[in-house]
Amino acid sequence: MNKKNESVCSHDSDAAIIHLTRQAYNNKNFRTEIWTGRYMQAALMSIGLRSETGVKMHEYADMMIRVESGYARVYMGQVQHDLKYAGNVSAGDAVFIASGTWNNIVNASNRELKLSIVYSPPQLHRGSVYRTKNECSDD
Repeated sequence: MNKKNESVCSHDSDAAIIHLTRQAYNNKNFRTEIWTGRYMQAALMSIGLRSETGVKMHEYADMMIRVESGYARVYMGQVQHDLKYAGNVSAGDAVFIASGTWNNIVNASNRELKLSIVYSPPQLHRGSVYRTKNECSDD
């Protein structure tokens, strides 16, 4: 593969080759959808200093969240205001979240936290870009 194609993002085909770490590092938006298939979707997130994803739950979607750059504290649980499971993650680590599980990821880095996310089934509109957390809603 040549250098020109190393970080390809495609919304026009059934397949894509994406250099997630590079794309995540370059992503400046709170959340950006980068690929959607029939049963799965990929997105990127950039979480600012002393910020978080926000407590949320996807009732009908499983998630895999991978830390591409930075450190974070992850909170999960079955009750929105009582996230009993907590753990630390860093670059290369992944968090698997079953549908119906409340979760929050808090940036514990001294720089932006860069995440890649896989939803199954897709949760965002194709092409969704949210520059800030305030703009963001779970489509």
